[in-house]
Amino acid sequence: MRALGMAKINFLVSLILLFSVLSYTLEVSPNSPCAKKCLDDPDKGDPANRDHSLTFNPDLSCFDREYKGKNSTRVGRKFADCQSCLKDTGYEDPEYGERDTGWFIFNNKATVDWCIFGRFAEESNPNVTDTYPYQKCNRACNTIHSSIDYRVKSDPAGYAFCDYEGNFTADADTCRDCLYDATGLTILGNILSTVKEACIQKPGKAFQLDVDIYNASRIQIPSDSMSSPSSSTTSAPSATVSSSGSSGSDGSGLSAGAIAGIVLGALIGVALILSAILLLLRRIRRKREGKIIEMPNENGNRPPEIHAGNSYYDPAATKNGQLYRQEQDTPRASELSNSGMIVELPAAVNQSPR
Repeated sequence: MRALGMAKINFLVSLILLFSVLSYTLEVSPNSPCAKKCLDDPDKGDPANRDHSLTFNPDLSCFDREYKGKNSTRVGRKFADCQSCLKDTGYEDPEYGERDTGWFIFNNKATVDWCIFGRFAEESNPNVTDTYPYQKCNRACNTIHSSIDYRVKSDPAGYAFCDYEGNFTADADTCRDCLYDATGLTILGNILSTVKEACIQKPGKAFQLDVDIYNASRIQIPSDSMSSPSSSTTSAPSATVSSSGSSGSDGSGLSAGAIAGIVLGALIGVALILSAILLLLRRIRRKREGKIIEMPNENGNRPPEIHAGNSYYDPAATKNGQLYRQEQDTPRASELSNSGMIVELPAAVNQSPR
């Protein structure tokens, strides 16, 4: 009995020691330079031991206030410090091939999965429907419900989730926008943005993401820059931070080729209009020339030419110094003076009995 009692005591002591080591720890590569920031207590945990850096749901924070500020929590501050380090080290463990960038993405996926859907692989929150993130954005985030949890622990550094039951890079936008619009969930929106960017870059040792993720200001990721050519605050491959109340991806622009095509089309249109106007003016001029006959001058001399025979009026005859239009040898026209004025004859002459 005494031996059995001692065995129970030893088991309980082992559990206490185990949880004291694993409390508030995050996944990190063995012997990573970030181990001191990710392990709860480096004096108790072994940076070289893979089992001393495991992520569980108590290590995750959902709200902006938990990361920074006077009301921040130890869990939130540790997560921000550890993750910021993992993103930038570019470290890879030579023995197991674990990379800090892989654990950075894994820990961020875990946060999105737990905070919005109340689960993290086998871990679950039975009261998730009562949580603020779920109530605000569960419907908007439903398109990534399956993919964000897909093989999250069995393939922690893999990218199979990006194409699982849809397109994560496209489906994540609606969820991210909802988180940004909700009060106190800006950092959670930033975390989701980094997971989306990971699907696009699929980083190895290096992750091109020069932004402050764990600050309550909306970030702009490189993929947003490429989809918004008119953005004036972005230069690839790095991202910039914009205000939390505005979106940096709403603008749109035209390429140089499109602008050149528009200008060329406008010039062609103007040329066609001018040509039509010129043609119309010429037709009006010809019509006027067909109706106007220049009369003799003061000396009774006629111009060398009057009009061609196929014009509206036939060549006229003179009688007593007056000009008539002949029609069945009966002159029916107004008498004209010898003043040399140009007059317009009637369009038609009706013959009437005398």
